[in-house]
Amino acid sequence: MAELMLSLCIVAKDEEKNIARCIESMDGLAGEIILVDTGSTDRTVEIAGELGAKVFYQAWQEDFSRAKNFALEQAGGEWVMFMDADDVLSREGREQIPGLTRETDVDGFLLQTVSYLGKSPGLNRVTNLQVRLLRNLPQFRYQGRIHERILSEPGRRVKAVPLKIYHYGYLDGEVSGKSKIQRNLKILREVVRQEPRDLFNRFNLGMEYLRAGSPGQAKGQLEKVWRRSSPEVGYFPDLVGKLAWAYLALGEREASLAVLARGIESHPDFTDLYLLQGRVCQEMGKYALAARAFETCLSKGEAPFLYSSALGSGSFLAWNALGDLARELYDYRRAAGYYLESLTCAAQQPEVLAALLQVVGKFMGLSELREFIQANFDLEGGAGYARLASALLAADQPELAREIISRINIPDADDRSQHEGLSYLRGQYLLKSGCFEQACQHLRGITRNSPFYTEAITSLCVLDWLMQAWPRAEEDLRSLKSAPGAGLRARLFRVIHVYLYWGKVRLLKLNRQEEAEAQAEMLALLRWPLQLRQKNLLAAICGVVESMPGWEQGLTQAAQVCIEYGAFDSALDLLSRAGLKAESGPEGDKEKKNAGVKSLISLLQTQCYAATGKWSAAWAAFQPGEAAGPAALTWSLGRVHTLGGMAEMVVRQSSEPRPGLARGLRELLTLFPLNKT
Repeated sequence: MAELMLSLCIVAKDEEKNIARCIESMDGLAGEIILVDTGSTDRTVEIAGELGAKVFYQAWQEDFSRAKNFALEQAGGEWVMFMDADDVLSREGREQIPGLTRETDVDGFLLQTVSYLGKSPGLNRVTNLQVRLLRNLPQFRYQGRIHERILSEPGRRVKAVPLKIYHYGYLDGEVSGKSKIQRNLKILREVVRQEPRDLFNRFNLGMEYLRAGSPGQAKGQLEKVWRRSSPEVGYFPDLVGKLAWAYLALGEREASLAVLARGIESHPDFTDLYLLQGRVCQEMGKYALAARAFETCLSKGEAPFLYSSALGSGSFLAWNALGDLARELYDYRRAAGYYLESLTCAAQQPEVLAALLQVVGKFMGLSELREFIQANFDLEGGAGYARLASALLAADQPELAREIISRINIPDADDRSQHEGLSYLRGQYLLKSGCFEQACQHLRGITRNSPFYTEAITSLCVLDWLMQAWPRAEEDLRSLKSAPGAGLRARLFRVIHVYLYWGKVRLLKLNRQEEAEAQAEMLALLRWPLQLRQKNLLAAICGVVESMPGWEQGLTQAAQVCIEYGAFDSALDLLSRAGLKAESGPEGDKEKKNAGVKSLISLLQTQCYAATGKWSAAWAAFQPGEAAGPAALTWSLGRVHTLGGMAEMVVRQSSEPRPGLARGLRELLTLFPLNKT
C-alpha cells in the first residue's frame, strides 16, 4: 500500500478522546497522515503526532471546505482518504480499500457512513453515503462552507460501494458537548441568506432545525425546498422523510401522509418511508393501515445502501412497531410474538425485552413466565443475568428479578463497576418490593463515576418522595441536576417536587423536541406509583402532565398506562381532563383536534367502564352518537379490533359471566372482518 501513497486527511479540534481510535483504524493503509488542527486546546495534536501524523494549523473560519482543501494541499498521496476524528473504518473497509485504489476508471468512491445516535453506540444508527476516498488531483476540491461537497460536478466518475465508516459524532454527549447544532445553524443561516436560491443549503438548514427540536422552523425551510424539487434530485428521498417528520411533530398528520405518498410513489424501495407512514397512521387511529405499512417494511427488507436509512427499518424496527401497535390494541399475545421476532433479529434491545416480558405477564402466571424465560433466553453468564434482571424490573416482575439477581456471581472482588451494577439491581428490586430504606442503602453506595449513577439518583429522588424525606429530596435533586444526561429529567423532577411539597403547579417551558422527551420521561415515571399504589405521587405526576401545554395526547397515553395497571378511576379522570383540554384549544384547531382525541377518549372510557362493571356507561361511550345498533357503526377497523380485544379482557376480569356483552362485541367483529390486525 505504501507505494500507492494513500494519504489519510483529518480536520480536527479538541478530539483527544477520539483521534487515536480513528488513526489506528487506518493503521497500515496510509503512507502518511495529515492532521489539520483548527485550534485544539487539549492533547489532540500531541496524540496524533505520537501516531506519526504530520500536523498543520489553520484557524477555524466557519468553513469546512476551506479546512479540507487546505488538507488536500498538504497531501502527497495518489489517493486521499478523508476521515473525521470521531470516525472508525470498518474491518471490511480495511480489507477492500487497497483494491479500490487500484481501479483506473474512477475519480472517487462514496462510502457508507454509519452514524450512531442516542446515549451510546448500539442499534440506534442511520446511514448515508459520502465521498471519502478520491484521487488527489488539483481540480478536485470541496465546495460549500458546511455539508461540503466534492466530485459533484457533471462528468465526475464516482462509484458507490457498501464499505462502512462508523461515526460517533452524533451521540448525545458529543453533540451537546461541542454545541454542534448551534454551530451548524449559525453557518447555515448565513449561507442561506447569502444564497437564497440554493436548495441544498436550505434543505440542510431545515434538517438542522429538526435536530434542534424546532419543527415549525424546519417546516418553513423544507416546504420551500419541496415546492421546487423533483424526485430526480439526490436528496429527495431524505427530504420526504424530514418534511413528513416535521408535519408529524406539528400534528399535521394528513400533510405528512400526503408527502409520504409522493415519496413512496417515486422511491418504492425506500423502506423507511413505509415505517414512518405506519407511525402516522397509528397516531391517527388508522390501525389497519398502520399494520399494513409495517408489514410492507418486512416484505421490502432493509433499504438499499444508496439511501440514508435507519438500521432495522426492514426488520427489527418494523417488528417493534407491530408489537407496539398490538399492545396499544390490548392484543398482548400477538404483541409478544412480534417482540420475540424483533429480538430474534437483534438481541441487544433492552427496552424490547422489557416490553416482551411485560406483555407476556398479562396472560401468564408466575410459573408460566418462569418457564417462558427458561425456554427463550440463554441464562448463562453474569452479564446475561444482569440484562434479564433489569428487563424483569422494567416489566414490573420484581419477584422473578430477585431470583435472577440471586444467581449473579462476581468473580473479581475488586471490580467496583460490577459490584455497583449489582447494588443498583438490588436497590431497584427492593424499591419495587416496597422495602424503601433497604433500597436507599444499596443505591447510595453507587458512585458518580458509575454508569448506573444517573438512574440511581433518579430512584433515590422517587424514594425521598415516597418516604416524605423532603430535605434529603432537595439534596438528591441537586445531584440529579449535575448527573450525566439528566438535565431535562432534573427540571421535570423539580416541578413534581414543588407539586408534592407545596401543592403548586410550576409551568415548564419546553421546545418541541423536549416535549417529546419529557412526555416519555413522565410516562415512564408514572409506572412507579401505579405499581406501588402510591396515590399522592400518582396525583402529582398526573397534575404535572396536565399542566403541559398541548398535551392531550400525553393525558390519553397516561390514561392507557393507568388502564394497564387496573387504575380505572385514575384513567377516567385523565380522559376527562384530556377532553376538556381538546375543547379549550384555539378555534381553528378545535375540530381537527376533536376528531382524533374524542375518538380515542371514548374508546378508552368504554374499556374503563366495562372493566369496572358499569355497563350502561360503557355502552353510552361505545355508541357513536345516535347510531342505532351495530349495523350503523362506521368506526375504523382499528377501533373495532380494540373493542374485540377489550371484550376478552372484560369477560376474563368480570366476577360474573357477561354473555350478552361478549356476543354483541363478537357480532361487531363479524361486521368488520380482521386479517392481520
